[in-house]
Amino acid sequence: MAKSMATILMDYTNAKQQASKLEEAAARLKRLANSDLEGALNNIGAAWSGDSANLYLQKGRNLKDQILRTAAQIENAAAAIRTTAQNTYNADKAAADLAAAASAAAAAAGGSSGGGFRP
Repeated sequence: MAKSMATILMDYTNAKQQASKLEEAAARLKRLANSDLEGALNNIGAAWSGDSANLYLQKGRNLKDQILRTAAQIENAAAAIRTTAQNTYNADKAAADLAAAASAAAAAAGGSSGGGFRP
């Protein structure tokens, strides 16, 4: 059975909302990495020196890079969800339009699409 237009639109809207939530999470991660973590690393670098400080700061910068890569992957997932949602919406809408056209054509022809027995 074909989906109703209400169901098609609801599925599409839900997918877009989920993509938006992922994009918001990625933006928060980027802000944390570029602002909070970078600020903390700068403060540590100003207050602590030596080999141990350099190793610690390098680990912190590696963590920042990893967080930014994760944020980019989340953004890619959100974009994939948006693309899939749009493609699914287009396909479902086309199927619903075809079903409506077939139903209208059958009604206009005065026939039934039931295929029942006729003596």
